[in-house]
Amino acid sequence: MATHAGAFELNEPIPELTKPRLVMALSPWIDVGAVGSGTLNFLEQAWDSQPLAQLARPGDFFDFTRYRPILRRQDGVREIDLPNTYLRHARDANGGDWIFMHGLEPHNRAEDYLESIMDITQRFGVAENLLIGSFYGPAPHTRPPVVYGEASDEAALQRLRNSGAQSSSYEGPTTVLALATEQAYSQGIETTRMILQLPAYAQLEQDYRGLQKMLELLADFYGLSLDLSHVRDEATRQLAMINEAVDADSRLQRWVQEMETAYDAAAAPESNGEPTPLLSPELEEFLREAQRPMDDQESA
Repeated sequence: MATHAGAFELNEPIPELTKPRLVMALSPWIDVGAVGSGTLNFLEQAWDSQPLAQLARPGDFFDFTRYRPILRRQDGVREIDLPNTYLRHARDANGGDWIFMHGLEPHNRAEDYLESIMDITQRFGVAENLLIGSFYGPAPHTRPPVVYGEASDEAALQRLRNSGAQSSSYEGPTTVLALATEQAYSQGIETTRMILQLPAYAQLEQDYRGLQKMLELLADFYGLSLDLSHVRDEATRQLAMINEAVDADSRLQRWVQEMETAYDAAAAPESNGEPTPLLSPELEEFLREAQRPMDDQESA
């Protein structure tokens, strides 16, 4: 008989984990450039992760006309994979346990979905809930990616600030999974968020520069040893490709210069007293258009 934690069916044998960290990435929302999901994939491969759980009935939560099933062929046999939320577990080189959650935004029964995440949290004694992701914004590719970070623990928050992570003043539409971190905090579980801002004019299926930044941040924050040589090589290749595209487009050159000016002004000490330069209406409209496909997807 299958073992469940809320709506999740657990894989046998069920592991004994010691105060694991639960790392959540949410696709496709807040995962532009696949930074969150790519980070999970990298760590899962690096640490030889194993399946932990998946939703027993994903159709209870997801509309399969919006998240489409995937048809595959294995040795001539048709297989159909339903969209689902998967969890895997792994142990890092320091002996720390991790749970990785590849989440999807629920279309139905969001409260039950969140309760099931809390059931997983309680079942395995999760000590920290970490949400990672990325979004498009006025980020010039010629500058380090902006990191927005928050933590419920004061010492952890200070480490985030020391790493260059900024606080966010964002107000507006968000993911219901943000409530998962709020619920975890209400039960005394440490919560952390690390979100990157990526260039809206350089939209890549896998943004290796963003992936490198997120992995370096996690490595520094948690004291991990990660071999990022391949990621850095791919990031260098993509940077050269973006530079070439910008050099061939005078409009992009103007926009990058605008964003560099705003970026540098925002990074300057506040004592300078200089206001952050406004972006041109043309660039502001482009940024709104870049954001619209994600907003439309959420409201469809």
